[in-house]
Amino acid sequence: PAASAAPAATGPAAPMDTSGGYPSAARGEDVAEAVRRLSNAHRVLGEETVPGAVPLALGLRAAGELRAVAFTGRGSGPHELTTDLDEPGRTGPAAFRHAGRTIARLTTGAAHAGPVPAARDLDTLRAELERGLEPAGLYAWFAAKGMELTAPLRSITEVHYGPRQVLARVGITAGSPLEAEVAALDAALQTMAVLTLADPEAPTGTFLPVAVDGA
Repeated sequence: PAASAAPAATGPAAPMDTSGGYPSAARGEDVAEAVRRLSNAHRVLGEETVPGAVPLALGLRAAGELRAVAFTGRGSGPHELTTDLDEPGRTGPAAFRHAGRTIARLTTGAAHAGPVPAARDLDTLRAELERGLEPAGLYAWFAAKGMELTAPLRSITEVHYGPRQVLARVGITAGSPLEAEVAALDAALQTMAVLTLADPEAPTGTFLPVAVDGA
């Protein structure tokens, strides 16, 4: 379950600048258009919906660590996403708003200093994970739950798993840097469902991230 967060600071929200001037945007990137395409590729109960990975990706552009992540609503429909993430003088969590209501809050911070985790040998890890799952089966499970995913969010091409571990290969074709970042994060979140599918004793509730470190 998502952790609760303190109320967001009051003040005007900064819209996603379609000219590419949004402070967290890559040079020349149309963030609003990228969010629109990502929402169209992520339909919940038939409606285009802002993927939860969008606030995470934008937050990681602004900071090395995200804490107290809270998803407070579903951003469905063709509406603009706004945020005070880069608002000068903001105090408290950053808020993301859609159609006049807050759909996510998160607190940004510097990444924890410390040793970089040692790289895992993927061939060895793949051999340790004895079970596999066809990606088509995973996406059929999502569809049965009311969530339809298309490119670039339908990106998982290979899945291996074992107790409490999942290894997935992704193939991402994206039209902008933000789309690629969101697709990679969303693929990581999608693999969390594999553990639920693989373990009949796992809780059936929805699991959401409460903190994310930039790699």
